[in-house]
Amino acid sequence: TESGIESLTHFYLKPSLRNYIVKEGELIDQLYGNVTIEYITNNGVPFSFKFLVKSYMDSKYMEPSNFDDLNTLLFD
Repeated sequence: TESGIESLTHFYLKPSLRNYIVKEGELIDQLYGNVTIEYITNNGVPFSFKFLVKSYMDSKYMEPSNFDDLNTLLFD
């Protein structure tokens, strides 16, 4: 068994509806949906990185923005 320290950094980003006023019949812009980012290190060495987006499939929401656009925005 290997010994060491594994560290997990986890971010969960959700579109804020706090200041969003929806008029009747208007759809909510979910942007990209919910974004999850996980970064794992083992003894301080990067081990794993996960970048996941899940969008809402509810009739109250607009279609999500394109994931490739978000990926390009963040990583290019």
